[in-house]
Amino acid sequence: MCAPRQRAKRALRPWKPSESAARADCPERARPQLGMTALHTASDKSKEGSGVMAKLLALPGGTEAMDMVDEDGCTALHYAAFSGRTDTVTALLRAGANKDLVNADGNTPLAEAEAKGHAKVVDLITNGPGEEGADAVEEA
Repeated sequence: MCAPRQRAKRALRPWKPSESAARADCPERARPQLGMTALHTASDKSKEGSGVMAKLLALPGGTEAMDMVDEDGCTALHYAAFSGRTDTVTALLRAGANKDLVNADGNTPLAEAEAKGHAKVVDLITNGPGEEGADAVEEA
């Protein structure tokens, strides 16, 4: 699972800013800790929901980073589904996130949402996010 407590147990690898500055064009260099991108972190931790996600997706390379996986094979959509963040799931799906990617545990984002009992997220992933103007309520 893409659970925060599982990630916290791993030792963080040292990150050398000079490496990322030298290879700014390399997406792997954008993932200094545990293979996580800003999209992973925003999907997992952000209380602002889709606002932060929309800003990150609008950045150059934002949509390209959307389906990157961390060391557990989880994408931003896995984290948002696990956490029950309907606004974030909606933003990622509208941006074209791949809902069929499987993590290291063999789970798709749908399986993560089902395991945690997030019915609204299950519905979003199963049926799609709907109209652009539709509002989704962020679950706690």
